[in-house]
Amino acid sequence: MVKKNSKKQVPQKVKKAKVVEGEIVESSATTKPVPITTEEKEKKRVEGIKKTIIPGVIGILAGAVFFILIGDGSGHKSIWFTILFILLVFSYYIQRLIYPAAGINAREFGKKDWFYVEFIVLDFFLVSWTLLLNL
Repeated sequence: MVKKNSKKQVPQKVKKAKVVEGEIVESSATTKPVPITTEEKEKKRVEGIKKTIIPGVIGILAGAVFFILIGDGSGHKSIWFTILFILLVFSYYIQRLIYPAAGINAREFGKKDWFYVEFIVLDFFLVSWTLLLNL
C-alpha cells in the first residue's frame, strides 16, 4: 500500500527582486518605509497650518455674517439645522476653491480630512457668533 503525503504544501514567501539601473538587487518580502526628509516635514507642517487657518477664518467670517443678518436667531428657531447644513455646504465649496490657490491639493483629502476642516468651520462659527452675542 502506498502512503499519500497527507501534508498540504504551504506556499513559501518568494523574495521580491527590484531592478536598480539594470542590476537585479534582492530585497526582503517586507520593505521598510523610506524616512521623510526635513523639507518634506516642513512642507507637511506648513500645509497643516494652512488647513487649520483657512477653515478658522471662514468660520469667523460666517459667525460675523450670521450675527449681522439674524442677530440672536430668535426669529429663526425652527430652521437652525438647515442654517448649519447650508453653512457646511457653502464652506465645503469655498474651501475647494481656496485650497488650490493656497498650494494645498484638495483632491488628496479623505473623508477624515474633510470632517476635520468642516468641524473647525462649525466650531469657529459657533464660538465667534456666541462671542458677538455677548458684546
